[in-house]
Amino acid sequence: MSTTLRTVQFGNTLIPFGVAVSPRRETIAITVKPDMTVRVVTPPEATPVIVDRAVRGKAEWIIEQWDNRRRMNLAAPRQFRSGESIKYLGRNHRLRIRRGSPASLRLFGGAFEATVPTNESAHATRERLAQLFQDWFREHGIAYLTPLVEHYGGQLGIDIPPVRIVSMKTRWGSCSAKSIRLHWQIMMAPRRLVRYVVAHEVCHLKYPDHSRPFWRLLERVMPDCHQRHAELAVLGPRLSL
Repeated sequence: MSTTLRTVQFGNTLIPFGVAVSPRRETIAITVKPDMTVRVVTPPEATPVIVDRAVRGKAEWIIEQWDNRRRMNLAAPRQFRSGESIKYLGRNHRLRIRRGSPASLRLFGGAFEATVPTNESAHATRERLAQLFQDWFREHGIAYLTPLVEHYGGQLGIDIPPVRIVSMKTRWGSCSAKSIRLHWQIMMAPRRLVRYVVAHEVCHLKYPDHSRPFWRLLERVMPDCHQRHAELAVLGPRLSL
């Protein structure tokens, strides 16, 4: 069955869903898949108006399923021990810790190599490593993300303000006329999701809300933006230190 992508608005939440028509169905079936995407299978006679109404009628249930999956995907607390895996642009890299000076962190030979003081306590070492990683992701984030911001800005003919890599509690990014701010932890995500966040924020320079014109603009730049949005919603809770 071929699938058509549609969206409905429920309060402040945009719900993207794929619609497939089946001659064997007599009623509309709505499911939330493990990757957070919403699939709707309809009988041939169901019109788009009827389908949209059915999805809005199940919107609270859909959002509840999304929330449940996010909770299930919460990352375990980071221990910062040798052998632990830490993501960079979607790939896992082993952490190797050695004692010495000065304190430092680098990505070498496919692994993160960290140097920490010899006589430091385990608690102090965890705090130091957390800061080393945050600094490392900020430094590499500005170099990696700025060209992406400029790329999408040029594609849309939008003047780009300075890019800042920051810590954010509940967002991957935000923007204003003064700056585009991106959460350093997005550098842990796969490249396709990093590009989604960047394109999303650049489009906000033209439309500061999540109105339909905003989504149309983002769809023009990135036709599968809703799929990437759903993927990030699943993976996002695991992108942390």
